[in-house]
Amino acid sequence: MAQEHLQKNLRTWKENADDIFAAQPEDRRVYDAARIEKIKAMLAETPTGAEIIKWTKENGIDIKLDYQCEEAGAGGYYIPGSKTVCLNAHLPDERLVMALAHELRHAWQGEKGFCPTMYKDVHTYLKQFRFIEADAAAIEIQVTSEWVARHPDFKPDPFRQACLDLAEKQKQNAPEVLRGKETLWAGFCGFFTFGDRKNFYDGGSLYTAEIMNDIVEFDGKRAPTEYGAGKDHKLPPFDGVNVEDAAQFVKLGEGFNGKSNYLAGLPVDILGIEEFTGNLSSGNQKRFDAVREAESHAGTTQARPIPRMM
Repeated sequence: MAQEHLQKNLRTWKENADDIFAAQPEDRRVYDAARIEKIKAMLAETPTGAEIIKWTKENGIDIKLDYQCEEAGAGGYYIPGSKTVCLNAHLPDERLVMALAHELRHAWQGEKGFCPTMYKDVHTYLKQFRFIEADAAAIEIQVTSEWVARHPDFKPDPFRQACLDLAEKQKQNAPEVLRGKETLWAGFCGFFTFGDRKNFYDGGSLYTAEIMNDIVEFDGKRAPTEYGAGKDHKLPPFDGVNVEDAAQFVKLGEGFNGKSNYLAGLPVDILGIEEFTGNLSSGNQKRFDAVREAESHAGTTQARPIPRMM
């Protein structure tokens, strides 16, 4: 039961991960460290990537390679409060550059308290997770665009290419407020429009909601990562990005250098657009409705800590 998880005397994810890391063979640690430095240097070739790496160093963010991450279907992951991002070690170097940009954006979000570890209700959590993923996609696509400009032979995957194509269209007739932000905005919108990312993350958010409402029990096999991202562990109490107050919400779009914000000043109410806050797939809609009904019967309104990132 979800509440039983909260009774345990849990260690932090970082404590568990450090134990696993310490037990690894020395030759692997040396190899991984060298490859990580290579990927960081590649990322820093791009203007946005250079800002990201500067922020990463200043904030003491650690990077590890995870050799089981591929089984979880992820390019990487970040645990709030850990100051650590983990990357899918099986990805080729250029794809790791994009994955690193994405995960380091999550680390930035985590340092700002935007990654929710407190659960209020299913709709709030679903919107919060959508928006932090859309924001990470925006940074990922910006870096991809800059990488392609330097390495024209690089072929982005279909999702990234669709976002880049959208950015080029926007550059032709973008309003003044979007000038210079077209690629970031295309990445943000692309999360909701292209491929299956939105539905995939909606499924994960609903899985968390189902566990928090005792509809299903946690299945660790769904997140078989090397550093145990799916295991119970202490998480800092973050309310997450504010999805009720537009003035607070736009802080999600700040740059790593704190001098820009691609979400500020847009002539649209992001929080009021159905494509951003609703429009679930038929399967996810049924799950969403079931959780809403359970929450309505329970009458729970107080935010509760999430026992793990699921």
